[in-house]
Amino acid sequence: MVVFRAVENHLAFARSANTGISGFIDPFGRILEATPTFTEHAVKATIQVWRPHTFYSRYGDVFAYGCAILCALLFLFGLFRTKESEPDAIPV
Repeated sequence: MVVFRAVENHLAFARSANTGISGFIDPFGRILEATPTFTEHAVKATIQVWRPHTFYSRYGDVFAYGCAILCALLFLFGLFRTKESEPDAIPV
């Protein structure tokens, strides 16, 4: 999961776990170094420490909320829309 978070926010991660895999992930999701599971290891790496401002890290779920509001408005429009009667046929 942390690989997806690294790509999503374009940030490097240093991950540490007691019984799982610890390691380093770059902002593009590449695993730089990882330890095996259930072993004691010490690893050292250099990662970027800058924080770019992506749309998602600045605004979070505002896009998802906007889509939900738009869908709700379209649903309500379709639900309460008045049906116009068909125009009368012109006698010939």
